Order: sequence, then structure tokens, then C-alpha cells
Amino acid sequence: MNRGLTARIDAVSPTVSVRLRLLQKRLRNDVTLALIKHLVREGDGAVDVGAHRGTYTLALSSRVGRGGHVWSIEPFPPNAAAVARVAQRRSNITVCPVAASDRSGQGSIHVPVYQGRTLGALSSVGYADVRNSADVANDDVVVELQTIDQLLSSRGGQRPITFLRCDVVGHEGAVLAGSIHTLTVWRPALFVEIEQRHQRAPITETFDYLAGLGYTGYFVSGRDLRPLTEFDLDRDQLSLVPATFVPYDMPEGYVHYFLFLPSERPPPVLPGVSRRARLRADPRSDPRHVGSRPASVPPGPSSLPLAGRPATG
Repeated sequence: MNRGLTARIDAVSPTVSVRLRLLQKRLRNDVTLALIKHLVREGDGAVDVGAHRGTYTLALSSRVGRGGHVWSIEPFPPNAAAVARVAQRRSNITVCPVAASDRSGQGSIHVPVYQGRTLGALSSVGYADVRNSADVANDDVVVELQTIDQLLSSRGGQRPITFLRCDVVGHEGAVLAGSIHTLTVWRPALFVEIEQRHQRAPITETFDYLAGLGYTGYFVSGRDLRPLTEFDLDRDQLSLVPATFVPYDMPEGYVHYFLFLPSERPPPVLPGVSRRARLRADPRSDPRHVGSRPASVPPGPSSLPLAGRPATG
């Protein structure tokens, strides 16, 4: 299904569009869906940060069932409205039309406009990367900011949170810093999109922050889960980034999906994914392993804005 057809269906019925997107991802053996199947159970609590049109929110809703709950966070107003329509007949979804960050208040999201087309999927509170392209501009939209911890506390998030998906285009460090209570108390699995091209500070700061909280990292390479210790920023990201703005898929071999699990948990073995990640790296021998529970809470990545200041990083 091409993007033009998807957009036309989306304009008529966001719910039908999301179901078609979900079917397409299942047919393609989408890694995110495979991880949701193995890491999320009926009755769980899950958080979808940067829900876009709600595809993974819908998948999580089906997975946790009536006894579970999904908090779907999407700040870009057209996307948040679409997610709300998807959630209309699902009592286990709470739609949160805010931007997750490391503070509460007011802020702006940067929304790229490429060749006259608004790219809501790339909207972000963080660094607006237009890759020196004359074809790209940014619209700024004022939104409400809220931390994950405050959001869950104020919107009925009393159940254990077992899975958190995060796709916020460069603002993931702030999102995770604002989730400190959730991460230390509930110890959810984290599936995070992290790309150096979307931020100025080294992405290793986010890796180190989570390691300090007792998480072991893995990255998705094709259909394989590999230990984070094998990730090479130049080889796996920077050498594959084109000089101009990329609105959609990156080149083959580009790594941007990362899984973080409490260090006491082994990585899942997924259909079509080799066992090499488990065989090559015992989490207890991983140099990033610091124990199953953090001795103290580490500071957030230095790229994060100070509390009370606008998120401009």
C-alpha cells in the first residue's frame, strides 16, 4: 500500500487506515510487533510515546486485552485526533494529546514541511534537523508538555507498566528522564528509536543513562537482536545518513531501533531472529551491566534541558 493511498484512506477513516497499516506490518514480520507479542501480556500496562496515527497503540490494546491498559501519547493535533478516533470503542486506551518530556508546562514541537507536505511523523520537541535542504521548513506548534511519571499519576496509571515504546525524533533522552519513577519502580521493557541525526548530544549519553538504571541494551539489525556493545555509531548510522533531508525510510543496514531490558532479564528469541544475541553476550558479562537495580539514580543525559526551561535541544 503506497503512501498516497494510505493518506487518502486516512483522511476518510483513520481507523480503517490504522488497521490496514497494522495488517501490512504483520505481513512484513514487523520487529516491533514481534517484540510486543513476546514482551507484553494480557492485563499489562503499556505506554506508546509518539503514537503517530495509533498503529502500535492498537496492537498494544489488543495484546493487553480488557484487563490491561495503554496510554497513547501524541502531541501533533491531527495525529492525536486520529488516535482518539481509533480509541473510541476501546476502553483500555487513554489518549494523551501532550508531548512527553522531562518537565511539565508549555513547549513547541517542530513539524517538518517537505515539498509542501506536512510530516507529522517527524514532529519533535527536540532538535529540528532539516539537513540543509531548501525543500524543508519547520512549522512550530505550541503544545502541553508533561513527564511520563506525572501523566501516569494523573491519568490512572496505577497498574504496573511492563512495556514502553518511544519514537519522539530526538527527544527520547528527555522522555526517559521524565520517566524515572516508572523505570525504577516498574522496570518496563523499553523499545526506543534513537538516531544521532536528530540530536546534537551523543546518543551514548542515553545508553549510559539507562545502563545506570540497570538496563542492558540491544539493537535491531535486520531480523537480529544484537548486544549494544556491538553497535558502532559510524558504521551503523552516520556513514549511511545522506547529505540531504530524508523524509521516509533510511538506507538498508541503518540501525535506529534499540531494546533495553532490566539486566536480570534475557533478550527474547523471536521468530526469524537468531539466537546469536543470547549466545554472544551473557548480560552479566556485559560491561554496561550494573546490576538488576540501580544503587542510585544517575543524572539524565547532559543534552536534556534543565527543569523549567524550554526543550530546545
